[in-house]
Amino acid sequence: MTPRPCTVLNTAQQVGGALGLAVMSTLSTSAATDRLPGAAAALYRGLATPPWWRGPVTR
Repeated sequence: MTPRPCTVLNTAQQVGGALGLAVMSTLSTSAATDRLPGAAAALYRGLATPPWWRGPVTR
């Protein structure tokens, strides 16, 4: 059984989109890591702060 051209095209678009997303995600992550070396520690500190303390301090 020969696959239909629209099925092959759809599969190629799905695979290409997934690969493109993976490449862009990798590039943006490495760029952000290079430019913001303390971002991971700041994010951890922000998430480790209790919610009852974040509200009054940030308002």
